[in-house]
Parts: sequence; structure tokens; C-alpha cells
Amino acid sequence: MRARGGKALWVDCDPGHDDAFALYLAAWGRGDGEASNATMVDGDDGAASLVLAGVSTVAGNQSIEKTTANARRVLRWIDWGGARRRGRGCRDFATANCRVYEGAGRPLLREAKICEEIHGQSGLDAVDGTCALPELTAEEKRYVTVSDEPAAVAMFKAIKDAEGDLIIVATGPLTNVALMISVFRKELNALPKPPTIFFMGGAVGEGNTGARAEFNIQCDPEAAKIVLESGLPLYMIPLEVTHTALVTPEVLAMLRAKALLHSSGEDHANRIEALLTFFAKTYKDVFEFDHPPLHDPCAVWAAIEFAHAEHNGLPSSFEYTLERVDVECASPLTYGQTVVDRWRTSGRPNNVRLARKMNVKRFWSALAGAIELHASLERAQVEWPGSGE
Repeated sequence: MRARGGKALWVDCDPGHDDAFALYLAAWGRGDGEASNATMVDGDDGAASLVLAGVSTVAGNQSIEKTTANARRVLRWIDWGGARRRGRGCRDFATANCRVYEGAGRPLLREAKICEEIHGQSGLDAVDGTCALPELTAEEKRYVTVSDEPAAVAMFKAIKDAEGDLIIVATGPLTNVALMISVFRKELNALPKPPTIFFMGGAVGEGNTGARAEFNIQCDPEAAKIVLESGLPLYMIPLEVTHTALVTPEVLAMLRAKALLHSSGEDHANRIEALLTFFAKTYKDVFEFDHPPLHDPCAVWAAIEFAHAEHNGLPSSFEYTLERVDVECASPLTYGQTVVDRWRTSGRPNNVRLARKMNVKRFWSALAGAIELHASLERAQVEWPGSGE
């Protein structure tokens, strides 16, 4: 049930427009970053997709109630459950059914903050103020359920089941990951292999909220401190990298073209465009960006590449340096700032591989390939409805 190399993936998120595409890439992305047809996703082509073993939610871009509802909307929209039912030639999933594990509704020590100015009232707003993805019907809610098990507990169980060979990608505040580490520290130490954690968050420079912080880390700096001091293998994908993944008109046209292969055609493409362009005006007015960035899928792509590096024979899309990174928790001016000890003055050991650069062309190719693969298989299922039974 795992990808080649024995790795499974867990996404901890706070949907959020960019989280939606992080989940899209996690569910349908391939290790070689290319699209494929149905005969090449069953593990025989050497680029089998990383198994999406679980999804958990955390408060961040919106309240926990809204991020959980949004995760269910996204997972139904990208057909997470439908993909595993397509039978021979389809991708496998590690879950018996498609569950979302609801996590922390507030930071460890601080008051909750949300990002409504970027993601809107629903967390997935379209330009007209409605949610870009529809509310699930009662029938659809059966396909993506919410588990009673807390996210931190479910996350550790997945690590244990994978014998440590699990990659966690956190695209929101690190509260759930910190809780998992804190509660199961002894058990994690006893594993033959620790889980690897990729997180989208932090900045080397200015950040995007407060004086010097990035939003995900500032939401719960104490949680980030626990993760950074955990001793687990960590990969940090900061703003300086994600700000290079810009949704230009050319990128949008490419992704729309792939989405049009879906049986719903224009509707699927329009939803993708609505999600990608909602905060374009905000980034233009506040951050002086000509085109909006797409943060969270960068961390998922880094994890997918990491899982398949020994099989696809391709150079990494990312350049990393091994650094000491700490988070400021005390200062009212700079709390949440990630401090990179670039010149090794602290004497403290390195604790994170910090992404410095990403091959943007390969990133967009990977996302386009995921959209194309999903659309092509979905269309095939519509045209030959009995073929996946």
C-alpha cells in the first residue's frame, strides 16, 4: 500500500486556497512530475504515486470548523475516494475509507488568529464572496467523513503503522505536529526510523505578517519551537521559495487546459481558476506582487520528490542548505520570526534542511500533471462506468 521506497504521506493542513492544491498534488502527483494514463499509475512504471495515508486539519487560514469542512470539500472535488475505487490500473490508498482527522482549534498557548483578509469568510472564497467549492450533499459526506479520533493520535498511529517510514507535510500552523511529538515522544524515540517532516512556513527575511514573521509560524510559534527542537528530520520550505511559484497568465492557461480534460470541463477549469486567482488583488495591493504565489503545494512537491529520489533518477527541484533555525517566542514585536543562524554563531547543532531555491518549471509541470491525471481518469470512468468495478 506504499509507494516505491516504502513511503506514505500525511498532509496536515488548514484549507485555504493553496492548501486545496497541496491536497490535489498529494492525491494525484507523481514522482517524475509528469502526467500519465491509467495504465501507468499502478506501480509498474517506476514513478508510482506516493500513497496519501491521511489528512488532518488545524485552525489557521480559518477556524477549525471551516478548515475541516473545506478539507472535505476539496477531497471530494478531487475525488480522493473515487480514485481508489477505480479498480485495476488505478492508484491505491492506505485508508479503508476517506477520513479527515480534525485537529487543534487554537494554538498551544495563544489566542487563535485567522487569515480572512487573504482567504475570505469561508476560507475558500471566490471573487463574488461565495465559496469556490460547493457544500457537500448528504450523500457526498459519506465519501469523506470526519473521524472522532484526534489528529495528533491518528498521525502517530500512521507513523507507527508505516514503521516510521511516513512523510508528514504541514501546510498550516504546526500545532498538530507539535502535539503529536509531545504526547508520543517516547514512542517516536523507540521507532527504528523516525518520520520525516516537511513544512511550509517561516522566512529567512521579512516574512508576510507582523514585523518579521510568516503567518503559519506566527500563528503558533511555541508549536514551531517544539518541532524545530524535536531532533526529527525536518525540511523547511520558506516564503523566499514559495514566492517564486507565481500564478502567471501562462501558468493559469496551462492548468485550465489540463482541467478541461475533466468530464465537467469548463466547470472544473473555472473552479481551479477561482481558487488560484482569489487573492491576486490582495497580493498586488499589499505585497506588490504582479501575480499571486501558490505556497503550500511547494512543500508537497518537495516531499514527493524526496520519496521518489532513489527511483526517478532525476536531480532534485530544490536546493537545500543544512542550517540551525530557531523561532522567536518572547518578543511582542517579532514573535514567530524564524531565525537562521547562517554564520553559526550560536554553537547550537543544525536542525533543518532549508530550501533555498526551487525549479519552478518542474513544480508547475508536476501540478499540471496531477490535474491532467485526475481529469483523464475521471473522464474515462464517466465514459466507461463499469470499467473500474
